[in-house]
Amino acid sequence: MSGTWGLSVVVALLLCVVVPWMGMRMLSSSLESSARTITNFRGRRVHDGLGIVWVFWVGGMVLLLIGMGIANRSGYPTADVFAENSIVPMIWATLALGSVMVIPSFVFGMIDDSYGDSSAKGFRGHVRELMRGRFSTGGLKLVGISIASLLVGLVIAEEVAGGVTRAIFAALLIALSANLVNLMDLRPGRALKVYSLMVVGACVMVPFIWDGGTAEALLGALLLLIAGAGPVAAVWGYDLSERGMLGDAGANPAGALAGVFLAVWWPLWGVIALVVLLGVLNVVSERVSFSSAIERSAFLRWFDGLGRLAEDG
Repeated sequence: MSGTWGLSVVVALLLCVVVPWMGMRMLSSSLESSARTITNFRGRRVHDGLGIVWVFWVGGMVLLLIGMGIANRSGYPTADVFAENSIVPMIWATLALGSVMVIPSFVFGMIDDSYGDSSAKGFRGHVRELMRGRFSTGGLKLVGISIASLLVGLVIAEEVAGGVTRAIFAALLIALSANLVNLMDLRPGRALKVYSLMVVGACVMVPFIWDGGTAEALLGALLLLIAGAGPVAAVWGYDLSERGMLGDAGANPAGALAGVFLAVWWPLWGVIALVVLLGVLNVVSERVSFSSAIERSAFLRWFDGLGRLAEDG
């Protein structure tokens, strides 16, 4: 609409997309020469350090939020997008909550990547360890991300209304999203594609939820989409070409961020429906191989392999 919106989009593009992309580009040689590697589905040894992209993304996000806050308080021309009927404060709140959720998800994921073992697998395995009075690194991640999700869920309920019900289901949606995207990190690009679909699913709801004007809602959705696309753009080529993997430190924050987007911008009934769907998928994953299920579907097999530089084998 005005030049202020254009500036907001440009700044978001620079800080949320360009900063992570440049950061990973400069760091890629160090990651690829690292002695710390894991075996991927094809039996190749690759590093699992792509999750470091979230350090760059959160750094860019902090600069973005601080810069827009300073502009608002100083009366700089960008301040008119913070008018009472503006969608921008809600977009910034979404991104701030997303950043808050990304940080613990990254930390607990990094701990699991660095110190985890195969003694306890899946939700049941980690819960069984907890019942025995022991913490696996996966159990620590489960508890840590769940607590962070609940705290963020409480804030979301305060921001968009809905009370305790909204808070509980928002927390469940964030935690389940974090785990589901992590479960998808078994083939190149799969977790990124699921994350991207979830982010797009949140963004397309913005014009339906926001009643302050269609044009502003579309621009707000664009800002949200640009911010969410940054990490994908930064690591897409490395993941798809099997030069690295997201690991828990990459996949868990991605799912958590997508969960925050969905929890904020979907209506309560939609959030509840998503919790049921993701809950079922998380439970099914304990008994069913997603990779096998994908292979049995022509469309899912095509979509799963889209963009890979090498055929599965």
